[in-house]
Amino acid sequence: MSLVFFSLGSNIEPSKNLSDARYELNKHFSLKKSSSTYLSPSAGFDGADFLNEVLCYETELEVIEVLKISKKIEKNMGREKTSKKYSDRNIDIDLILYDSFIGEVGSTKLPHSDIEKYNFVLIPLIEIAGEMIHPSLGITMNEIANQKKFTNKLTKLD
Repeated sequence: MSLVFFSLGSNIEPSKNLSDARYELNKHFSLKKSSSTYLSPSAGFDGADFLNEVLCYETELEVIEVLKISKKIEKNMGREKTSKKYSDRNIDIDLILYDSFIGEVGSTKLPHSDIEKYNFVLIPLIEIAGEMIHPSLGITMNEIANQKKFTNKLTKLD
């Protein structure tokens, strides 16, 4: 069994879309832990605030299959791929960790670089796996946070 971590985010009907995404992911994977939900300002563009969370699942599927499922859920939920990297989202499901896998699967690099870039990914991850060792950095998620100086405000909702 492998542990997989997904970062979820939405700023279009965010409560509904996060709930729907969790429901769909739960059909395919065995939920082990889920973070609280966090409110964060949009990053890189002027838009509505996002709701974000991180979920940890157990699976027997290979990493490529996990990615296919998450992208299919996004598509089925109406996620439209735009040329804009930073834009409003009804749902964003990013595979951020697959056990200690380091590498590239399709266009996805693991571990996901957003872990180090954004507190709306790192802080919820720390809540459920703070002592986990980052596969490529060799330090805990807590230690990554101690090294970062995030400027945007993150509010824990539950």
